[in-house]
Amino acid sequence: MESFPSLILPMMAVAGPQPTNPDAFAAELKWDGVRVIAHVRDGAVRLVSRNGRDVSESYPDLAALGELLDEPAVLDGEIVAFDQAGRPNFGTLQARMHVRQPSQRLLASVPVFYQVFDVLHVAGWSTLRMPYQQRRDLLDQLDLDGPRVQVPPCFPGGGASVLDSARQQGLEGVVSKRLDSPYLPGRRSDLWRKTKITAMQEVVIGRVEARRRPPGRDDRLPAAGRSRRAWPASLCRWRGHRLHRGHAARPGEPAAATEPNQ
Repeated sequence: MESFPSLILPMMAVAGPQPTNPDAFAAELKWDGVRVIAHVRDGAVRLVSRNGRDVSESYPDLAALGELLDEPAVLDGEIVAFDQAGRPNFGTLQARMHVRQPSQRLLASVPVFYQVFDVLHVAGWSTLRMPYQQRRDLLDQLDLDGPRVQVPPCFPGGGASVLDSARQQGLEGVVSKRLDSPYLPGRRSDLWRKTKITAMQEVVIGRVEARRRPPGRDDRLPAAGRSRRAWPASLCRWRGHRLHRGHAARPGEPAAATEPNQ
């Protein structure tokens, strides 16, 4: 028997492409939420953020997690909120973040869910040195199934297909974890690799002027976004001239080294 841990900082993944040896890894969906370590003992639940801050008061609707475990346990997972399409949405979750004592109205309008993907301590024993695959098997045996608690599946060797599925569903990406990986608290390791999905879209950059459209003519384009500030006409003409001459910036590169005086 080991003493119940008061703090375990989460292990973190390195950003990059998917592994070239997928059979040595398991793929998990990447959740667009808030990483939280859950300490569950005697029916009580303490939620600790990735920087060690107690956030239990912000998510009282996850207290039901304590009813799902017969033994003390420490779990790793992510708190998420879903949009109307059923996808995890960080923008939706922001309404709950940093609200220490949410009202009943807020709890009802923005419900949150705990996606559990690892077990770090259970029944008086640490599992940190166990390989990932054994920890996942142990997690499945806990049978965590509640209205606000879910254990999403992992897919050994299925990295490419899981990434394609995540892209089709509009999800954030995939985390690939080595099957023999121990849990390294507070460390970022390439034993775990996160691959984000970057959405790309061809757009037309333009400036809307207040003028009337001829009757019967509808040449509007669907809006992809807007600038937070108005560009002066001189700057618009200058940028348009550069684009017309083929001076469009490469991805990640500024549009030009200098801009005209405004």
